[in-house]
Amino acid sequence: MQPTLKLIAFDLFGVVISDGHLVTHGLLPLLPPTVTKAAVKPYYDAYTGGQISEAAFWEGIGLTLESPIRQQFLNFFELDADLAAVTYALSQRYRLGILSNLGAEWGDMLEARFAFSERFEPRIISGAVKCQKPEPAIYEVLIKASGVGGTHRLHRRSPRKSGGGQAFRHDHHPLPARSRRAPV
Repeated sequence: MQPTLKLIAFDLFGVVISDGHLVTHGLLPLLPPTVTKAAVKPYYDAYTGGQISEAAFWEGIGLTLESPIRQQFLNFFELDADLAAVTYALSQRYRLGILSNLGAEWGDMLEARFAFSERFEPRIISGAVKCQKPEPAIYEVLIKASGVGGTHRLHRRSPRKSGGGQAFRHDHHPLPARSRRAPV
């Protein structure tokens, strides 16, 4: 007998929030043209993995936590136009969660803006749990927080992040470990 699906976990960027390119489309246009994605990426990865603070991220790219660019950056993102209808329909049969690589403070700021807690539980943000997708540990955090077994959940990835393949992935086995995830 097939297990009954109980939880669908959504990625934030490219799924819940319409733009999946946090750094490329959200941050780089606000920075001087001399700042490249390659210069930002190590700080971004360290911050979203919970290895450095948000202040250290901004300092690493030559700004401060008080910079107006910080708020402009977080205000750039909008919810996907179909999110309300999709989540309403799915919530009639399943629990909905979030599993996303994002800095802890940014997750809090986006929660305050979009009230994700009204429709998603659990909400696993990599910076808060100090591990990232595709590391198996973050999937274990999701399983533990949700209270459902690994065969009872589905992770909704961005088609852009999954190579244009299936948008839904049944993750009863964690994604293969690799050194880093897809470009931000």
